[in-house]
Amino acid sequence: MGAAYRGDNGMETTEQQTAVEDLLQHAGWLRNLAGTLVGDSGADDLVQEAYLAAMRTPPDKERPAKPWLARVTRNAAKMRFRGDGRREQRESATADLIAQPESPADSAERVELQKMLCELVLALPEP
Repeated sequence: MGAAYRGDNGMETTEQQTAVEDLLQHAGWLRNLAGTLVGDSGADDLVQEAYLAAMRTPPDKERPAKPWLARVTRNAAKMRFRGDGRREQRESATADLIAQPESPADSAERVELQKMLCELVLALPEP
C-alpha cells in the first residue's frame, strides 16, 4: 500500500482509497476472527485496532492482506488480555487492602515505622 497522505485539497488519494477498499473486503471475516478471540462484545473494538494498525503501517501490497490482518488482530487481542490481567491483579490487590481494616496496633506500628524512616532520612549527610 502507498503512504497515507492527502492531496492538496485534503481529500484522500486514489491509491489510499484503493488500499482501504482492499482491506475492507476482509471486514466480515475479520469481525468473525475478532469475535472468536475476544467475544462479541469486544470484537468491533479489535477490528478497529486492526484497521488503525493497517492505516499507520500498511501491509506489503505484494503479499496477501488476510494473514497480515489476522496476525495484527491476534496481537491486539493478546495485548488486551495482558492489560486486562494486570488490571484485575491491581484491582484484586487493592480490594484486599481495603477489605481488611487496620487494627489500632497495626496503625501504631505503621506510624512508628514512618517516624523511624523519617529520622533515618534526616540523619543522612547532605549530598
